[in-house]
Amino acid sequence: MYQGVFLMTRGLEGANGCPDGAETYYAIGLARSLDGITNWVRHPDNPIIRPGEFGWDSSACYKPFAIFTRGRWMLWYNGRENTVEQIGLATRDVEDLGFPD
Repeated sequence: MYQGVFLMTRGLEGANGCPDGAETYYAIGLARSLDGITNWVRHPDNPIIRPGEFGWDSSACYKPFAIFTRGRWMLWYNGRENTVEQIGLATRDVEDLGFPD
């Protein structure tokens, strides 16, 4: 919960936009709810983290963990290229996450 709003990062599995003709890929989405149970609103820019075209997270992005601290959002996630998995960090230097009002 952050400022009275529940936030959820979640793994997304799908075929839309899969790199290199893969059957499925994993990306990270964001949603919010006022009570944490109902009326979840998905972020309009989902997936907010998706596999890169090349490099360490080109096969999958998943297992997200996010916090807001010292004026910035920090989101750690696992990225995979083929069978090699690593942990990455994405940051956002503003408090507003970009949800519509």
